[in-house]
Amino acid sequence: MPAHHAGSDTVTVIGLGRFGEAVARRLAGLGREVLVIDTDADHIAAIAPSVTLAAEADATSEATLRELDVPDCGTAVVAIGEDLEASILVTAALADLGVPQIWARAVSEAHGRILRRVGAHWVVYPEQEMGERVGQLIYTGIEEYVSFPNGYALAIMDPPAWSIGLTVEQVGGSHDVSIIGLQVGDGPVEVPNPQHHIRREERLAIAGPTAAVDAFPMADS
Repeated sequence: MPAHHAGSDTVTVIGLGRFGEAVARRLAGLGREVLVIDTDADHIAAIAPSVTLAAEADATSEATLRELDVPDCGTAVVAIGEDLEASILVTAALADLGVPQIWARAVSEAHGRILRRVGAHWVVYPEQEMGERVGQLIYTGIEEYVSFPNGYALAIMDPPAWSIGLTVEQVGGSHDVSIIGLQVGDGPVEVPNPQHHIRREERLAIAGPTAAVDAFPMADS
């Protein structure tokens, strides 16, 4: 049995490729308890100082997952990508053990469909999503862009030239988006007054339906 007993707040990350390592380190940096499992001793040794528990083990074995208290964890992330068989077996084992939230990385739509069928609650496509995000940033010139699964998006940008001097209400209302934040330099993000006139030095945070955010004009309108 592990020295640390996992609880419902613990996140298990299985697979320490670049994606799995990034997830584990980010969660640990946010103060979450993180259990990582991988078959590569070097990967385990490298990340062990940064997480709650690092185990060199075969996560396709239900017995191993039980020994590591994985069924007691609230969330598990199957970060295995290229080894499709292992990815599917681990996801199915987690589902059989009753882990409440299972996130699984997929490398294709077909892989994702199988992961859902064997028990994944959420499937992510890191390569595809990053590619779409980079394409969006290149196309629009927007500084940051986040698309949410419910059909909404958020973007951060320098104010387009056409918006300078107009009010927050005018800019957002005329393009079916909401300006939810303003920031000057590295200062605090402030919720704007609808009648505030946009200034050149302010950075805008806009949110709304994905189609409206995507269509928000960055050139003169």
